[in-house]
Amino acid sequence: MNQTASIYHRDLSELVGKYKTVAEFLPAGARVLELGCASGYFARALELRGHSVVGLEGDPLAAEEARAQSLEVHDADLSVGIPTHIAIDQFDAVLAMDILEHLPNPEKILTELYKGMKPGARLIVTGPNVAHLSMRLRLLNGQWNYADTGILDRTHLRFYTLTSWIALTANAGFAVYAHRAAEDAPLPANRLFTRVLGKSGSQRLCAFLTKRYPRLFAVVVLVVGHKI
Repeated sequence: MNQTASIYHRDLSELVGKYKTVAEFLPAGARVLELGCASGYFARALELRGHSVVGLEGDPLAAEEARAQSLEVHDADLSVGIPTHIAIDQFDAVLAMDILEHLPNPEKILTELYKGMKPGARLIVTGPNVAHLSMRLRLLNGQWNYADTGILDRTHLRFYTLTSWIALTANAGFAVYAHRAAEDAPLPANRLFTRVLGKSGSQRLCAFLTKRYPRLFAVVVLVVGHKI
């Protein structure tokens, strides 16, 4: 497996976290366009659950790996836009999972999607929340340190809060009808909470806070809209 695919590969024999959340917003038997499908791990999981998926991927080695699993994946430089041979109006849903923050002009590609999608088709976006509590605490301490993965992934070009993710989607024309934390994540002081509350108690507290206050506790957020 190549380095890029290795970094972004996931074992999705069971859907958990943001993948489970996203799948719940897909209509049964949906035809799905996935932007930035990497090695095709989520596309494969969706196809096994009755959906039909077409992937777009900028890393040719990752795209080749996906095609080796008999997935339909097209090479695409999403910083330029959707390949012209892709019929956007043939899809029931478009997934933009943790990809828009890597693009220099996400507004452009969302507007392009909106113009091409059929009425009623869904756009499902996930992305990091730069206003997460851990980031606020780091900024108070004067820290902004890039890493290989996470909110400050060094390949991120744009940074959003839940509020600005919603605005990004709505400004492209989509009617936003759902937004929330995409998955639960450990609290910044998780070890302390685990020591006091136990593992299950800490997990319940984390799930409650993430659901109740996603703008503060969600590491990854989800926004769902549809074309009117």
